Amino acid sequence: MDNQKGLAARLRHERDLIRELLNLAAEQRECLITGKADRLGEIVSQQAALLQRLSRAASKTKASSDDPGPLEGKTTPDSSACLQLRAETAELAEDLRRQGRLNWTLARQAMRYIDFSISLLGGREEEASYSSAGRRQARPSPFLMNKTA
Repeated sequence: MDNQKGLAARLRHERDLIRELLNLAAEQRECLITGKADRLGEIVSQQAALLQRLSRAASKTKASSDDPGPLEGKTTPDSSACLQLRAETAELAEDLRRQGRLNWTLARQAMRYIDFSISLLGGREEEASYSSAGRRQARPSPFLMNKTA
């Protein structure tokens, strides 16, 4: 019975860590949309620390669930609570995966926009090609800033 209570406590701890990560993912999305780079860096650091804690907690949960104790095979109210906690944790983890994919897409689009803006302002050479005479040539792309000043 104590093993089941310990397992339930570990599962609740995992669930709470995933909820914290979900909250940070939502805040990360807002920072990506509004361009708050400083706060975004803080969030990424917090997420890394939480992921380490979650990894350690999951290892402990796995170790305790591999050792079922003397009540193996018997259904108790605590074991049904553990099953419910596992299902809830899995659902939250899937939500976290979806948030992560969305944030990854937003970050990728933000980087593309920044790259486009820099190339538009400063110009960039296009892919090199060869002239009919066999010489390598590159044409500069159009840009907004005058480089002659």
